[in-house]
Formats: sequence, C-alpha cells, structure tokens
Amino acid sequence: MALKKELVQFSVQNNTDCDINVPLLQRNIYSINATTKYSWNIQSIDLSCGSGSIVVNGGTYSLTFTANSLSSYLQALNNLGFGFFCTETISSVNYLFTQDDTNVYGNINDCATGTTTSTTTTSTTGVPTTSTTSTTTTLPSTSTTTTSTTSPATSTTTSTTTIPPTTSTTTSTTTFPATSTTTSTTTIPPTTSTTTSTTTIPPETSTTTSTTTFPPSTSTTTSTTTFPETSTTTTTTTIPPTTSTTTTTTTAAVGSFTIDNPTGSGQIDNVYTTGGASFYTISSGSFPVTTGAAIVAGLASLTASPIFVDISNFSSSSFLFLFINGVLNDSISVTANGTYTFNNKTFTTSDTILLEYTL
Repeated sequence: MALKKELVQFSVQNNTDCDINVPLLQRNIYSINATTKYSWNIQSIDLSCGSGSIVVNGGTYSLTFTANSLSSYLQALNNLGFGFFCTETISSVNYLFTQDDTNVYGNINDCATGTTTSTTTTSTTGVPTTSTTSTTTTLPSTSTTTTSTTSPATSTTTSTTTIPPTTSTTTSTTTFPATSTTTSTTTIPPTTSTTTSTTTIPPETSTTTSTTTFPPSTSTTTSTTTFPETSTTTTTTTIPPTTSTTTTTTTAAVGSFTIDNPTGSGQIDNVYTTGGASFYTISSGSFPVTTGAAIVAGLASLTASPIFVDISNFSSSSFLFLFINGVLNDSISVTANGTYTFNNKTFTTSDTILLEYTL
C-alpha cells in the first residue's frame, strides 16, 4: 500500500474564557460545526441578586448562582443542559455567547434592568427543509388504426398516431424552517387521478417555476400486402374521465391563559383589569395562588388595557413576568405587598399567555 505524508499547519487564537477543542476527525462538535451563534451584551449586566432567567425554545428557565460571580453565572447556564456558554471581548465590550444548531435562545433577565436583549448571528450552508413539487403530465388521448384490403391483389394498412402538445410544469417551493407538500397529477386520457401528500419538517422562502412545452408529434406507418379479398376494419375506444378529489381542513389552535407561582415570595390574591373586570375564564385552580400552585384558564383577551396583580404575604424580593406566545413581554420587581400593574396589554383568544411570579 502506498503511503503519503502531509504536513498539516494551522493556528488557533482564543479570545474567550472557554477551552477550544479541535478534534480533526470527529463530526458534530459544537465548537467547529455549529453554524448558529447567539450573543448577549453583558457589559453592564447586574448579577448582585444571585438569580435570573433565560428563554430557551420558547420556555423560561430560572437561574440561581453566587451573587456577583460571572463564573458561577456561566456554570448555572451550562447546568441547564442546552448549549455551552462562554464569554468574549469584542472592541472592549464583554459578550456572553453560545453556538448551537439545535436549540433556539431568547432574552436573558438580570437583577437590575430585568432584561438583557439577545442578538443572533447565523451562518448556514443549509439544505432546504421544505419543498413542494407539482408535476402534470398529459399523455396521448387518441389512437386510430384503419386497415383496408382490396381484392384481389392489394392490401393497404394505414396507422396514424397523434400525440397532442405535452406540457410539463414543475413548481418548487423551499421554506426555512417547516412543511413539505408534494402533488402529483397524472392524466391517462381521459382518466385523471390526483394524489397529494404533506409532510411536516422541523421558515425565508424560495420558489422556482419551470415550464416546458413539447410540440405535437405525428407518426404515420403505411404497409401494402397483396390479398385476394377486400376488408376494412375501424376500431375506436373511448375511456370516460375519472376524477378524484381530496379536501383537507385544518382548524387553527386556540390559546390559553396561565397564572403560575412556582417560587414567588407570598401569594397572588387576584388578577383583573379596569374596574375589577375579569378578562379570562378559569378551567382549574383558584385564588389565592400560593407558592407551588397555578391557575389554568381558558380563553383570554385584552385590547390596550392594564393587568392588575394583587400580592400579599410578601417576605423577599421576587419578580412578576408576563410571557405572550413564549416570549417575555414585560417584567415587574416585587418588593412589598400591594397591587402591581402591567400597562396597555393586547392579546386575543388565539394567543398563549403566562403570568409567572418567581424569585
């Protein structure tokens, strides 16, 4: 066996507080192969309270760490079991970041400001996750054979096949990131069958339409044979068209409203809007919502109206968070018993709302 030797040279500069692993012959290593980078500006982040939260895949996860310790803060993030978090300095500004193609990250909440906004940088070599292809093919619809035999010496057979214009149309739609639909229609004159299949794949859209038209073609064959008789035969066969139609109806999802007190100090006595009006219907649970309890409500809706939250039995600093469709919309620091207000909120019965009271 021939042996070939190569000298591999490269240099690595590490501007972060993480170790850099460079496995040359392995795949799926986050530090090399992840194409999506999530970054948060933490130049002025406040870690004095020793608690916070982060949004991952639409859900909110609480963090507990040693107050004013960045290393403890990083360890708390890494202990969640999602991405591997590091810090880096760019143009004298400190950033927290992770590289991950599997999970989606949102806002990080600190002690003072309540929210540290995330920025996302994505580099994708991407394979389309959704494609739609429609193919229509029209086949010949008429075939006629005429045979004439003239006695006593001549027989003539004429066969004419006409293939009408054939049109082939292909439409390709690529969606990043969620549905693949394939429609195939085949017409065998005059019989038609249509099959539609839809596959959901774990969204930017690209559409390509290609149309090819083929001109009609005619083939004629004539043969002459000597027979002592004359015979003429004409055969015509018609197959009536057959149509199959499938209709699929999808019903839109209905939203919900949840009042949750996983770790809050004290209890939630009531949640209401202007004039003491209730803007939701309770499905399970009841007030007061003590630590570890929750109320699951049915439909809820507001239009540019306040949400009032009554807190009692207060003992230590906590937070009220309002999430709309899995995204943090507003937060309030709770420092004593009383009524706290989320101003000018708008949502409909198709939205998912979470009001959470937590340390």
